[in-house]
Amino acid sequence: MNSLIKSIKSGQCMLLLGAGTSFGSKDFHGRDVLSGEGLAKLLCEEVDVVYEEGCLSKVYAIAKHQMGPRLISLLEDRFMSLMPSAELESLAKHVWPRVYSLNIDDAADIAFSRNSKQKVVVRHGKDSWADLDGLYGRLDLIKLNGCISRSKGSLIFSPSEYASAASNPPEWYKQLGRDYLNNVFVFIGTRLNEPLFFQQIEYYKSCWPDGRGLPGRSYVILPEISDLDRKMLMSANIEYIKGSLKDFISIVDSAVSNSRRPIDVAVLKNPELAILSEGGDVDEDFSKVIKISASRKVDADKSLGKTREFYMGFKPSWDEIFEDVPARLDFYEILEDKLVDGNRLYVVTGPAGSGKSTALMCAAAALARKNDRSVYYLQQPVSRLDFIVKKLEEVNDGPYYLFIDRASSVIDGIVSVLRDMGLSKVVFVCGERLNVWRQRSEWILGGHSPVQLKLTEIGVADAEKILAKLEKYGPWSRVAKLRPLDRKSQLLEKSKRQLLIGLMELTTGYGFEKIIADDFLKLDSDDARVFVVLVGLATIHGLGISKDLCLAALSGAEVRTHINELIAATYGIVHFADGSYRARHPVYVDKLFDGHAALELKERAIRGLLLAFSRNEKPISKNMSRNHVMLFKYAINHNFLNNFFNGRKGPMVRIYEDFEKYFEMDGLYYLQYGLALRDVGEHDNALSKLHSASVAWSMKQTEHAYAQQLLICALRGSRDYAYKNLEIAKEVLLKLDARHSEEDTDYPIVTLAEYHVRIVREFEGVDELKDTANLYMRELSARQNRGRLNARIEEAKRDILKIAFSQGDSVRAKKK
Repeated sequence: MNSLIKSIKSGQCMLLLGAGTSFGSKDFHGRDVLSGEGLAKLLCEEVDVVYEEGCLSKVYAIAKHQMGPRLISLLEDRFMSLMPSAELESLAKHVWPRVYSLNIDDAADIAFSRNSKQKVVVRHGKDSWADLDGLYGRLDLIKLNGCISRSKGSLIFSPSEYASAASNPPEWYKQLGRDYLNNVFVFIGTRLNEPLFFQQIEYYKSCWPDGRGLPGRSYVILPEISDLDRKMLMSANIEYIKGSLKDFISIVDSAVSNSRRPIDVAVLKNPELAILSEGGDVDEDFSKVIKISASRKVDADKSLGKTREFYMGFKPSWDEIFEDVPARLDFYEILEDKLVDGNRLYVVTGPAGSGKSTALMCAAAALARKNDRSVYYLQQPVSRLDFIVKKLEEVNDGPYYLFIDRASSVIDGIVSVLRDMGLSKVVFVCGERLNVWRQRSEWILGGHSPVQLKLTEIGVADAEKILAKLEKYGPWSRVAKLRPLDRKSQLLEKSKRQLLIGLMELTTGYGFEKIIADDFLKLDSDDARVFVVLVGLATIHGLGISKDLCLAALSGAEVRTHINELIAATYGIVHFADGSYRARHPVYVDKLFDGHAALELKERAIRGLLLAFSRNEKPISKNMSRNHVMLFKYAINHNFLNNFFNGRKGPMVRIYEDFEKYFEMDGLYYLQYGLALRDVGEHDNALSKLHSASVAWSMKQTEHAYAQQLLICALRGSRDYAYKNLEIAKEVLLKLDARHSEEDTDYPIVTLAEYHVRIVREFEGVDELKDTANLYMRELSARQNRGRLNARIEEAKRDILKIAFSQGDSVRAKKK
């Protein structure tokens, strides 16, 4: 019982409610709610058959045939708009991660909607899937067999309905199976003679032979149970506790306060979320921000003899930062000194694997220790950065720091905040890959006077510090055999490419490519390799993948190995922290995808991930967490998929074709599908997809892509066809240019300029060509003179000059 109470306190206990939990509730007329046997007797009277114990499913099938719509009316009269029992209402006052129900009545629905501090969402067994809310702000109450309040086609009651569901199990029955094997469960008021439930349990147990899939201890609470049933349940590691819902509530109420808020439970799992208490709101975006506390407690003694994951290539954990596991490089002093000079925007740039994240985290910890300003760290991308900043402005009297690992992931939000004169206290400290900074972020943020600090190669003093920390915390056996001078010289030489790569090569004695190949190929199964690729799909974009989504994706990828075995098999490559899985480092994953993971394994992983997404309510962008929306967007990006499949077009196009119906409500999917078709030269098909995207999901990205495709196709047809396309595209692009002029984006006019000049060159004479080119050259130059420092404008000017003046007339123009 102590372990059960502990799981409830920590928010790790899920519920499955059976018919017994509705006892004590009243119907609209004040009658006691019918039990299963009570309903069976009533239906037997209605259809004039002799009652037999346990005949409910059979008599229900008869009643469904004989009574027709009158059956639903009867069920609504007895099971709809109930008055929940006091015990159910007490149960609803506690915080739960998920609640499943086998009942078709609405007693639990009403009890939780009235009393829960969580936002209650009632879902039916056949409804779309939803990810677990790590903040406990939302509670999914899943009616596995349907509910009388939404009875049409949703009830699972008769043998035929069970048979239909068994052949194609509802999504939430599948999730119940996964949840049961990965969480503590309390089954109340049910003898667990649910065939669909045990079908899923047996399926997952069959995936993990030799007892490896046996779930953790769960509990069933019933007034009495036969010895045979008790032993049967114990075989599934379900312990019988004698009692009722009232007894269970009495125990829980005495051990756990029912006044706890959802955020109080979330903080137990992740203490960094305590900042939410300051803001007063429980919001998914806000949960991505942690407050860096100078008084953070770290029990270093517990892990004194452990090789730290930081020196295996993972990004540092906050415990490692506060234990001073990373070496304190000279650059950190420069950064920390610079951060107090009064600017509002600082950007640390460097190549991938150069240590930007570590530098930012160390600087955040150092500033927090000074205690003169609050320090916050944004751990994942968010959709509403301005909302976060507004909340932080409310709880801070003076300036405060907000650290952001990747500026590009929230760059629009940064610009919005810096433009808002009412948000003046925040000081942004960002990291950015050097190539991303040069290609995009610099010109977007350039008007806000960013202070750029470049993370360059380490020096001799840095090498000495790194080696001292490596000896204390990292893999040292190979380095110990080197002479001190050789240790230093090898580290300096190897780290000239990237510090991460240099450290891994120094400690192993192998080149980075061989390290990855050995790690991956030595895994003992393809299941483990698919798991690494799946987690890598998130890590390469700086994201994590939640356990809930990961388990569903593994199922979709037909991985049959238990998650605990996968974690053990991939130790040192994948780890689990803060509710999500991450692989070693984006650089590591990038190299892995580049040539070490077989195409078949990569296709299994991406298909598994997209199948997991496909279960969710559409569109994805409005019905999943920001982290998973970002993962979905990256996973279907045509450039990413092209690189992921090493330039092989067939697998990329197959992915888009096979998932088109699943994601047809997501405009982004059609946009990327069209762009992928453009990549493979299927321009007419691409034009069709992009036209559909621009009509159904009118936004600047789809409209621009459609207009550009019109111009591409224009160069492939007759003169009349070309100019017809040009006129349509010109109208779209000029409207976009006017509509988004305040966003400092010149892509519409640049696209129009380059293609218009090409079309004129193809179909007109030299004079018309030069006039058109000069027209656009003047417009682009004027924009530069107005301070638009977009490098893309300069590139377009060079292209126009090359097209118009360097290559002469087109063949068609010469023939005129």
